[in-house]
Amino acid sequence: MQAGIALHYGEVSYGNIGSGRRLDFTVIGPDVNLVSRIQTATGATGHTLLSSERFAGLVGSQKLVSIGRHALKGFSDSVELYRQIDGAA
Repeated sequence: MQAGIALHYGEVSYGNIGSGRRLDFTVIGPDVNLVSRIQTATGATGHTLLSSERFAGLVGSQKLVSIGRHALKGFSDSVELYRQIDGAA
């Protein structure tokens, strides 16, 4: 079994969405969309863990390395993606 993991830091709106007959607790917002698209990119890039530029800036450059800019569905500008440096803990 394989899984792709995306890491990003941002703002979300959360709560119950729906009607009186069916309510779902969820998170929404541009940052939710971005992390979802980054997770999708894990399959296309072959990296099981990817992060956004914002997350990489918080973690530090000694643990992550850029894999370049990638076009993500729903975003007009390409997005810089980062992978974990091999052996970094």
